[in-house]
Amino acid sequence: MTFKRVAAACVGAALSLAIASFGSGASAADWTPPKEPPPPAPPPLDIHGFFDVTFANDYMTPRGLLVTNTGLTTQIVSGLTFSLYKNPDTWINSFSVTVGTFNDLWSQQNHVQVGSWNEFDWWVSADWTIAKYWKTGVTYITFLSPPGNFRQERNIEPYIRFDDGALTGWAFTINPYVKLFYAIAGDSTVVVGNQGDTYDVEIGIVPTLDLKKITGVPLTIAAPTWVTVGPSSYWNRGVTGCGLATTTPCSLSNAGVFTTGLALKETLDWLVPTRWGTWYAKGGVRVASSTTTSSTIACCSLRPSPAPRIPSQPRTARFGSAMGAWASRSECFRHEAGRPNARIVMNLPIRDRMSGFSFTICRGANAPWAI
Repeated sequence: MTFKRVAAACVGAALSLAIASFGSGASAADWTPPKEPPPPAPPPLDIHGFFDVTFANDYMTPRGLLVTNTGLTTQIVSGLTFSLYKNPDTWINSFSVTVGTFNDLWSQQNHVQVGSWNEFDWWVSADWTIAKYWKTGVTYITFLSPPGNFRQERNIEPYIRFDDGALTGWAFTINPYVKLFYAIAGDSTVVVGNQGDTYDVEIGIVPTLDLKKITGVPLTIAAPTWVTVGPSSYWNRGVTGCGLATTTPCSLSNAGVFTTGLALKETLDWLVPTRWGTWYAKGGVRVASSTTTSSTIACCSLRPSPAPRIPSQPRTARFGSAMGAWASRSECFRHEAGRPNARIVMNLPIRDRMSGFSFTICRGANAPWAI
């Protein structure tokens, strides 16, 4: 009897120990260590690179000078933007510096030393945002001619733009701006104007509709429109030859070029991963009207062989499209002329009227429409 009691006690103790051990094991299995805090987000990239290659059948500068209108024009723009300061809570909200280059290649130049290399420009710009809604900056830019068609031209370009989209948050914005182009020294940027110490002023708006805010489609539609004004000597310093005789004076005016058009831009995030940069396609049409015949004679003086003088009566000139306006700091930098093999040039019954179609695909930092 005593043996049976001892055996039962031993079995009970063993079962109790087993149950206790099982419960402890289950509790240990259910226990999880505390999670590590997530790593901090990487700081935003403060260096942005951009690269753009454009093919066109002509090259016209933003100041209305038709440089080439035969053969193939290839324009290559590249550079870096350094974002040096960002603070949305101060009076100056951001500050950045950009360095870049522009190369123009003309297939029909055939220079014995430089081949098709027609133009080389380099620039340094500083841009900042004031009181959240005002974009301003200044650019120092040098124009160089590899074949020696003109002497080095040194220029400075300050601008100011009101970002009404940042103020209203609306899908439709106006984006008014004013930009001064001051030629410091060198040959005339329009060939027959004053050589250095002269200027013109560009006054414009860029009405823009952002469809992504309305429909979710990453497409924006803009109508860049501007007019240039300045002293008449900027476009003509007294050069004659705008008629049948070489002594025929050219028309003079304080207004230079009026431009308007339509531009479409679609971001390609659905096609190209954002880790490869911000890519977008852009195309449009533009019509520009020059108020002076000086641009026509300047065009003729750039051609490699003597060209006949332009008759004095109003006539239509086959001018192309140059949709850029030396301002974009983080996207498809300025000189946005061209399209691959599809430009349309229309003849309109107003003197020195230019129109065209342009299309380009480019890569740049993430930036909105720029002037």
